[in-house]
Formats: sequence, C-alpha cells, structure tokens
Amino acid sequence: MARKIPRAFETHAIGERVSSEAKVIAPPEMQLLEFSASAARPLPDSLPTSEK
Repeated sequence: MARKIPRAFETHAIGERVSSEAKVIAPPEMQLLEFSASAARPLPDSLPTSEK
C-alpha cells in the first residue's frame, strides 16, 4: 500500500472494529444479567440441607 493512512484514523478504525466485535461476542448488559442471575440463583448442591 503506497498510500499513507493517518495514524489517528487507523487507530480509530481498529478501535471501532474491536469494540463492535466485542459487542457481538457479549454485550456488557448481557454479561451483567448473566452474572446477577447466577449470583441470585445458587446451585442446588450448594444449598444447606436444613432448608430442604
């Protein structure tokens, strides 16, 4: 590539691509929802036997 790309534009384009790919993999809202759901719902074998 003989044409020079301005550094700021190049960094911006890479940052946009990375952030959009990260959103496709797992949006922050989904991560928070999954975390809160797993934290609020204990596993069956972790429950004390006295509560059964």
